[in-house]
Amino acid sequence: MKKSIFKVETTCPSIEMAELIANTLVFEKLAACVQMGSEIRSVYTWKGKAYKEAEIPITIKTSGKSLERLRDRVSQLHSYECPQWIITEVSASEPYADWVEENTVP
Repeated sequence: MKKSIFKVETTCPSIEMAELIANTLVFEKLAACVQMGSEIRSVYTWKGKAYKEAEIPITIKTSGKSLERLRDRVSQLHSYECPQWIITEVSASEPYADWVEENTVP
């Protein structure tokens, strides 16, 4: 039987910030796993001004019981005023979902 877990996507302005967030979330058991991708280029507007910036995408795997605390902690650690916060509920194999559940706390 498949179980649900949550995948959260955000971006960071540097690899150092991505590593800080990843290490903190896993150490504090708010995420079972954080994956950091290669640098991407983002084009966006913020407060009426256009930007082209390098960013590091990160994907966070967590359980539903940790989502609220996870968001609060990312907001505390992140340098952006309004970090990307995209949550997707996904189906996972039972063993993987159990592992995520066991490695996160409310």
